[in-house]
Amino acid sequence: MTIACYARKSNNKDNDSIENQLSIIRNYISHQTDLKSAEILQFSDNGASGINLNRDAFQELLSKVRMREIDVVVVKDLSRLGRNYLDVCKLTDSIFPFMKVRLIAISENYDSKYRMINSIDLPTAFKSVLNEYYAMETSEKIRNSYRQRIKKANLQGLSHMGISSKTDIRL
Repeated sequence: MTIACYARKSNNKDNDSIENQLSIIRNYISHQTDLKSAEILQFSDNGASGINLNRDAFQELLSKVRMREIDVVVVKDLSRLGRNYLDVCKLTDSIFPFMKVRLIAISENYDSKYRMINSIDLPTAFKSVLNEYYAMETSEKIRNSYRQRIKKANLQGLSHMGISSKTDIRL
């Protein structure tokens, strides 16, 4: 049996380091009798957004899944897989089951081994929607912050360029 441990950290502000995620995963595996003796592969993407699946290490993991070299994928939580609801559902409901890959998300206490065939996993689906919403909300907050910085900089620092009032600034 081969286990893939996957960790993702999107930016420097994220408190959940790659090392911390992998430590949590290794600790979990060490306490599971059916996983203890397995070969463990580690995959991590540092500085990679979860908005899409185009991440180097994650694509390598998926390639090994397609080649049937991985039996179990373990993540700290589902948001590490991705923050796009449709992408995560495609993985959890189609790709992994079709390839007979077991998925474990530790924080959500999710293990596809115990999922009923053809059932809708509402808690997992709901968390995936929340993860996508979080990504959209964070993106909007960042855009608003940049807009405010631009406005402030324009009002304070661009008078030498002939811009002297709010009416001269169009954002």
